[in-house]
Order: sequence, then C-alpha cells, then structure tokens
Amino acid sequence: MKAITSVSAWIRRYPISIVAIAAVIAASIFEPTFFTPLNLTALGVQLSYIGICTTGLAFILIGGGMDLSLGTAISAISVISGMQMVAMKSDLSTPIGVITILAAGVLLSAVNGYFVAYVKVNAFMMTLITQFLFKGLALILTNSNSVTGLPESFIGLYHITVLGVPLSIFIMLAFFIVGQLILSKTSYGRKLFAVGSNEKAARLVGISTNAVLFKAFLFGGLCNGVAAIILIGKLSVANPIMGNDLFLDIISAAVIGGCSLFGGKGSVIGAAFGVLLFGLITNALDLFGVSYQDQRWIKGLIILIAIAIDTISGMLSARKMLKFSSTEDKKAHAETAKM
Repeated sequence: MKAITSVSAWIRRYPISIVAIAAVIAASIFEPTFFTPLNLTALGVQLSYIGICTTGLAFILIGGGMDLSLGTAISAISVISGMQMVAMKSDLSTPIGVITILAAGVLLSAVNGYFVAYVKVNAFMMTLITQFLFKGLALILTNSNSVTGLPESFIGLYHITVLGVPLSIFIMLAFFIVGQLILSKTSYGRKLFAVGSNEKAARLVGISTNAVLFKAFLFGGLCNGVAAIILIGKLSVANPIMGNDLFLDIISAAVIGGCSLFGGKGSVIGAAFGVLLFGLITNALDLFGVSYQDQRWIKGLIILIAIAIDTISGMLSARKMLKFSSTEDKKAHAETAKM
C-alpha cells in the first residue's frame, strides 16, 4: 500500500516522468534502431550538455530570472578558451584551458546576474542584450572562423568512458543529483523558491534576495562552462556559433519539465525528465528523417503548448488561492458575528 501511495505521489509531483517513459516505449516500438548501442550513446552524449545547461537554467528560472544568452555565451567562452590553448602550445594548455572556460562561463553569467539581481534590469531584456553581445564577441575574436588545432589531450576528455559509457553522461547525472539536493535539502534552495515566488515577501523575512538570485546565475554560468567543454570535444573545434541554437532545446526541456517562466516553481528532477523527453523527440525526428527546418517549428510548437499549460496552471492556482482566501474571510466574519 505504501508503495502504491509513493508511486502516486511521485506521479502527481513529476507527471512529466510518465510521459518520458511512455515516449521511450513508443520510440522502441516504432523505431527498431532506437535501442541500438550506437543510437543510445549518441543520444546520451547529446543529452549530456543539454541536461547540464538545463540544470543551471532551472535554478535561474526558479529564482524568477531568465537567461536568453546561454547559447551564445557557450560559443563565446569556447572560442576564448580555444584561442588561449592554441596560443599556449604547452603541456599546461589543457588544464589551463579547462580553468579558463569554466571561469569565463561564470564571469559572463555574473554580468547578467549582477544587472538583473542588483541593478534590477529586466532579466529578459538584459539577457537579450548580452545574447547579441556574446554572439558578436565570438565572431569578432575569430573573424567568423572556427578555432582549430586544439590540444589532443583536451579533445580526449570527450572520449573518456567509464564501463563503456561516456564520462559526459555521468557528469550530467552528477549535476542532476547535486542540483536536486541543493534545491530540496538546503536553506539556499528554500530561499531560491521564496525569491522566485514572491521577492518582496522574501525580502521582508530577511532573505538577501539579490544575492540568492545572483548565485543562481553563477551556477548557471558554471553549467555553461562544463557543457562547452563537452561540446568542443564533440566537434573537435571551437566554433563561434556552436552554441547559438541550443537555447531553444534547453528552455523547452526546462519548461516541459515543470519549471515556470514566472518563477518559484520547478525541480531538477522534472527538468531531467524534460531533457529526456525533448531529447527523445529530437532523436525520433532524426530517425524518421524530419528535416532540420521542420524540426525547428515542431519544437517551437511544443514550447508554445508548454508555456500555455504553465500559464493556465498559474491562473488556476491563483484562482484557487483567492477562493480559499475568500472562504477563510467568511469564516472569520462568521466567528466575529457569533462573538
């Protein structure tokens, strides 16, 4: 009985998990090549950098922020690190390159975080501006050319496997686990939800709302840096536009996974299932030979539906709370009248 209750509670909390599992079953039935080791490995690696970035974006969304620039930030930090490694040509190129790409990821995200959290610039507008700034920076630094000749030791990081499974998949799972633990088991996680739900109320109870949201952006920047390392290894070059199209997949996975665009709602577990579901959709479209152009509008439609569901859910929740408040007021008035 307890097991049934636990499963029921899980389904109510993470309904996207059932959809994702059903999608896996459907894909295996309709496409025999889906469960081949080659396809599963390719899918896992593709999901790894998307999943890591989605974890970071989930923190930002829960805190009431937004980051439209994460894709172009990945492009910018990739070419910055790539150019630095090519210029060094030493045994220290790879470790310094890793440090550089992680530091650059945090730094660029810190720019967004500072202006959004402390200066109070609208998150959508701020990250839209930096989206173009980071895109231009990557193109100017490389003269619109890919950075080649990267150290083999750096590219080799992508090819590391553990028990035959790419290391990048384990890194993604580690981000999922740590991210969920931070949100559900730490005071920072509770503060982040409070800030995203009602920033003014959170400030009144003594929460440093600016610092909480700023830290979410820093974590998002770290995730971007790790994702960039994986992506560079996959392509074997640092391309100035390599991350520009990633935002659509990442925001889709986050919203489908239950993260609200209005803040205060979401989880890394839900986002993880969102990544799985959206990855399955992309993989199925590839296997069925759907063109890249058609995939874009299909994904856009999925995002539209997810946002509509999120908006309607928010409206229903607000209406339910107002109804509850009205009922409580009536009870209070009735008790006063009796006295």
